[in-house]
Amino acid sequence: MKNKLSTLAALGLLAFSWSANAVPIEGAITFSADFAPTGGTGLGDATGLDFLGDDFQVDGVTGDFALAGISPGDIGFLQDFQFNPLAPNPVAPLWAIGGFSFTLESISVAFQNSMFLVLRGKGTLSGSGFDDTLGIWNFTGNAAGTIFNFSSGTVAIPEPA
Repeated sequence: MKNKLSTLAALGLLAFSWSANAVPIEGAITFSADFAPTGGTGLGDATGLDFLGDDFQVDGVTGDFALAGISPGDIGFLQDFQFNPLAPNPVAPLWAIGGFSFTLESISVAFQNSMFLVLRGKGTLSGSGFDDTLGIWNFTGNAAGTIFNFSSGTVAIPEPA
């Protein structure tokens, strides 16, 4: 009986330690693409983005993105969407590359005029072998070109007492 209880206790601890050791995605990826504003006459009154070709080119990677073999110059998928209001809601996926994808769940306009558009979004990053990770997505666009930035972050979850 004692051996059975010890075995059950060990299995219980193993299960607890497995669930407590989440593997969030860490690192950043930056990419760029051509876009056209939609829903207005230009950037100043745009309500959406059309990513021409529905793809992007990776400019830089760190952390788990680099470890997964994603490199500058690689091409990924980028979905068109409306940001005011967000549609579809959520945008799933907003982007995808190399087994990673990002679902955009909320967005705000940080700055908008006839020359510039700056958006800030939050959502969930998913990747094979990783736990879903809360992340942010930033878009900066102007008439001269576009810059996109994604960086992941984690939210501390208190362990049970």
